Amino acid sequence: MVDTFQLPNGVRGVVEQRAGSGTVSMQIAIKSGSAQEKSDEAGLTFLTQESTNGGTTSRSRDELADEIESKGSSLLTHATRNKTKFWTSALARDAKDVFEILADVVRHPAFAEDEVKKTQQQIVQWITQKNQNPS
Repeated sequence: MVDTFQLPNGVRGVVEQRAGSGTVSMQIAIKSGSAQEKSDEAGLTFLTQESTNGGTTSRSRDELADEIESKGSSLLTHATRNKTKFWTSALARDAKDVFEILADVVRHPAFAEDEVKKTQQQIVQWITQKNQNPS
């Protein structure tokens, strides 16, 4: 069963329950990606998407990881030209708690300066590695 919804701010959500599996897959997709960036904003979508893993206004990076992992889940993010997605899956019994964490990441990212700088450094490393080994 798939349920979709839209928050007042336009963010759309999809919840898919896998009958018989005991799991629920949750995804929040924002209809905005790198295609909406101006030339002087190139890479901002990716930086923003990656920086959301740095914590929220109520959870540090470590607290976020501990909470999501304690439920046997993980939080995945991905940005494309036209969308930015956040998704996770959980045991059905933990769906409410895991969705609350997912919603917190999307609605209240901290964007702490040290976390954003750490993410910038990681992105530079990825680009450098890719340039050194294009295969």
